[in-house]
Amino acid sequence: SRCRNMSIQAPPRLSLSAKSLCITMSAARVLAPLLLCWALRSAVGELGHSPEADALGSVMAGGDEGRASPPGPPTPPSASCALLSALQRRSKIEATTPAPSPADVYDVIVVGGGLVGSVVAARLAEALPTRRVLLLEAGAASQKAVGGQDVPASWNTNTKRWDQWSVAEKFDGLTKYDVPGNYEGLQCYDKKCNESWGHSVPFFQCKILGGCGVMNGALLQQPHAANFADWPDGWKWDDLSTYFEAARSLFHITADPSKDGEHYLDNSGGAALFRGALVEQGYRLSSSLVERPHTYAIPDVAAKDGIRQSTTSELLPAAMARPNFELRLGCEVMKIVHRNGRASGVVYKDSDGTSQTVNVQESGLVVVSAGALNTPRLLLASELDGKGTVGRGVSDHTLVSSTYTLSSGPHTKGADESFSLHPPSDAAIDQYAKQRSGPLAQFGPTLTMFLKSPSSLGAADVIDVEVWVNPVSKAGEVHLSAVLMRPSCSSGDLNLHGDGTEGLHENINAPCKQDKETLAWAFKQVDALMAPKGGKRVHTSGHNAMHHFAGSCKLGSCLAPETLLLQGTSNVAVADASALPGQVWGHPALTLTAFGYKAANMLAASLK
Repeated sequence: SRCRNMSIQAPPRLSLSAKSLCITMSAARVLAPLLLCWALRSAVGELGHSPEADALGSVMAGGDEGRASPPGPPTPPSASCALLSALQRRSKIEATTPAPSPADVYDVIVVGGGLVGSVVAARLAEALPTRRVLLLEAGAASQKAVGGQDVPASWNTNTKRWDQWSVAEKFDGLTKYDVPGNYEGLQCYDKKCNESWGHSVPFFQCKILGGCGVMNGALLQQPHAANFADWPDGWKWDDLSTYFEAARSLFHITADPSKDGEHYLDNSGGAALFRGALVEQGYRLSSSLVERPHTYAIPDVAAKDGIRQSTTSELLPAAMARPNFELRLGCEVMKIVHRNGRASGVVYKDSDGTSQTVNVQESGLVVVSAGALNTPRLLLASELDGKGTVGRGVSDHTLVSSTYTLSSGPHTKGADESFSLHPPSDAAIDQYAKQRSGPLAQFGPTLTMFLKSPSSLGAADVIDVEVWVNPVSKAGEVHLSAVLMRPSCSSGDLNLHGDGTEGLHENINAPCKQDKETLAWAFKQVDALMAPKGGKRVHTSGHNAMHHFAGSCKLGSCLAPETLLLQGTSNVAVADASALPGQVWGHPALTLTAFGYKAANMLAASLK
């Protein structure tokens, strides 16, 4: 109660140790209330709260929901795992609702604050106001809305460091995860940045609050209803449509993310040339989230006023304002503690390497949302193999990139616009910093087209391949990438090595014969489109990961579709892309958001 009226403002970056940040309010009232109040106010400043209405109404029981004003600054990335419920949320700290102690028992422990984990944790905290929800995230804060402070920058694979674009003050607190144009420079595929899981998993994965949902291209596509025909009962399109509606309502979906409503980079990378070729060959412009063959589109993305939106930025601030919710950053969960298939808690390692244990109520749940690669790694390390199903049949969308040179026509000397992120031009930085507009308000793919192979199975209006223009290219070149969105037979099995790292038995991006033929056919179509424009394909990459991993703990085999509980357990659930029975026929972000809403609804009902 003495904290409420104090208004000492926070410094730009916290310097308190993790131990001081993890002091609990309940212990402080006994030991040193005045000192703690001063420390908390010095760290986070005055708190406040402004949530919006729930997108689902009565479908998801609860009160306030949605987008809240950003919280105060978080613990610095170098600090140990920190208790952030009292430090980051902007609600008043009431004497009757002290911040819970790390030593206490929780009703729900969510492992992983990625795209789905953010949805599940936030919705459970709202739907179950008398239950205590703990979200453990191995990474640091990301977007401004959740206390992130990393200035816009590009990863330099030569120096193994982030090249900062400008001084922090120029961006008014926005981070590299907020700026759409930073997308192309975010992924450190060499696995050398702190935001990577290194060699713990076989591919690059995003170790940050928000997961790859704050590092992707923010494309939102809704799959064809037939995508869900083979999913278990309760997970067909008719069962999911309400949750897709909630997912769409969560975001400001637009093809023009810049604050001024303009679409930028239309001519960069040969996009105008390729668009002209598509029009001449009868391809139709589509504005639907459900893509169809023989169409092209300006990608729809999640952004508002030139700033990226994610499930993390839109849901977690409101959750952090709830007295029953806690978020801890820098906490890598190493093991689920269980006996006879019933979890009693988890063991995590903070950034200092110290092991900590948190417990779950006998009637509570451990929800694993660590991603399609890290979830099976954690389960296997905990000797929970889902009766032999964990890690089996993981798949990905396979990516092939190509380069076309131009021998004739007005684009021979290169794109009408040049664009680079290493670094962006001063003009582009200034335009974005001052107006939230310009090339840096634009995500990477600027134009997409969709194809269905005549030899593939399925309805005539489903897509097999997406092709897109990359706006970052050299003069005189057009860079086009093709993605196999509907793999028919390419998958592999994950396994755990003795050192705790994860391996993959097969190369899931080396397609089977049918999938390889589909991609080859797609490039023949692109060659035919580019030839009249003087374009000749001079380079084709190998088959690469798109990093849309799915199906490593599937509904129906690994998980009970009615409960999301792992086979052989009574209170360990999985809620992330691991659970998908098959690949999403398109970019998966919208589907995973809808999945998160449904998962939260099911899990909340099981605890009521």
